Amino acid sequence: MDDASQVIKSYSERMQSFVTDPEVKLIDAKYDPYFELHLIEGMFAICDVVQSNSGVTIGKLIWRTEHELPIELKKDIIKLFRRHFAND
Repeated sequence: MDDASQVIKSYSERMQSFVTDPEVKLIDAKYDPYFELHLIEGMFAICDVVQSNSGVTIGKLIWRTEHELPIELKKDIIKLFRRHFAND
């Protein structure tokens, strides 16, 4: 298997663990009043992860909203992202 396919596989595995992490439900529940107020369907409606080969991480967190997000919400999402995408 070449390096490119290993990166893609590794990204896929990390993405799967990211979206199925129980912390996602906790974040959605914690910020549900904010999401309801701004008609946001949940955490994955405001962010996405795209593949990156930067060396430090294999995924890049992208914010998909024009809303000014609460800093604590951003911190919680970034913490979850780093747990799954930062190289050890």
